[in-house]
Amino acid sequence: ELGSGSFVPGFEEQVIGMKAGEEKDLDITFPENYTADLAGAAVVFKVKVNEVKERQEPALDDEFAKDVSEFDTLDEFKKDLKEKLKARRQQQAERDYEAAVIDALLENLVCDVPEAMVEYRADKMVEEQAMRMQQNGLNFQDYLKYMGLSMDDVRAQAKTAADRAVRTALALDAVAKAEGIEVTQEELDAEVKRLAEQFHVTEEEVREVTNESDMKQDLGSKKALELVKSSAKKPAKKKEEAQGETEAQAE
Repeated sequence: ELGSGSFVPGFEEQVIGMKAGEEKDLDITFPENYTADLAGAAVVFKVKVNEVKERQEPALDDEFAKDVSEFDTLDEFKKDLKEKLKARRQQQAERDYEAAVIDALLENLVCDVPEAMVEYRADKMVEEQAMRMQQNGLNFQDYLKYMGLSMDDVRAQAKTAADRAVRTALALDAVAKAEGIEVTQEELDAEVKRLAEQFHVTEEEVREVTNESDMKQDLGSKKALELVKSSAKKPAKKKEEAQGETEAQAE
């Protein structure tokens, strides 16, 4: 679709204005940050327009709601959208709050981050990304080629995220030890079951590809994070309650 921005730079501009049945040679130079085999290469695309279509905006009525959703009326569809948008905003607010809590923890973290831990975590992140794509029927190498990325690009991105993840894990591990947080076998089993359902595999397969020690540490970190988040919310909640009492007394 023209205007989507999904084509190589310079492609759309040369196609705009072509008519059905028209053929044209497009001179394109791939960007320098494209995949290594095509970066900076000058190529010629032979293009033929089979037909030209224009997107038509549908009427917003009950028939539209039936076509795009499980609802029979537009009002029901709108209500469902509002509820989903509200839930999405709440989830985003929770993620933003969690990120702020982690930032505060990392500011107080004073330690040397082992490079081996960062490298290991980066490798796991890349493996997990490839696994998620495979579960969705996508080939990881095809995805990289389509996005114009190399494995080195993905690895560099993963390493940046891994550094923060490792430092976060170290901070939360310190919280877990200080607070005596432990992970039970029941919690480990529940996590294995959750992962099996998420990736549509058996629990045995999950256990084969996961490290129980790593999983235990991750669960401990999650429990520590929930503790820190709840502790950080308490002062704000008390402040709001005190303000409410003051306003009530003033009335």
